[in-house]
This record gives sequence, structure tokens and C-alpha cells, in this order.
Amino acid sequence: MEKTAVGMYPTLEVTDSAVAYDPGIGDTCRWFRSYCFSDDSLFLMYDGKNASRCEVVELHDSVLVVRGLLWHGEKAVAFVRTKD
Repeated sequence: MEKTAVGMYPTLEVTDSAVAYDPGIGDTCRWFRSYCFSDDSLFLMYDGKNASRCEVVELHDSVLVVRGLLWHGEKAVAFVRTKD
């Protein structure tokens, strides 16, 4: 996990029906209505017809590392699963 320039960690909150992505750059957040994994990609759909494709760099145990997320470009971003 790496903090952003404003000192916040990016977060990805996943439920059965939606994904919330906070890039850790202030008061910006994006909600996605659905998501799916396909081969080495994570697709985040945000309005039924538009999708954001991210490359899955690493996925195991409680770690997900993706490249291509909004606001981070080609920089890989790591997420660690936390217990509720």
C-alpha cells in the first residue's frame, strides 16, 4: 500500500452489487454499479454502457494489485482486504 500525495491510502470497497473507489486524492470518489473479472482484467461498469478496464497485476489471499484505475493511470495500485 502506498499513500498518495495528500497522505491518504486509496480504497476499493466491494459489495455484492457495487464498488466504491476512493483514489485517496481528497474528496473524489467513484461508484460503479457492477464489476467482473475476466482473464487478467477487472471491468468496472459505471453507467450501464461505459466500463473501465483495469489490468490485474496480482491477486492472491487478501491482496489485489491493479493497473489502469481512474486517476492513477498506468501506476499499479495495491489493495489489502480488511475484516469488517
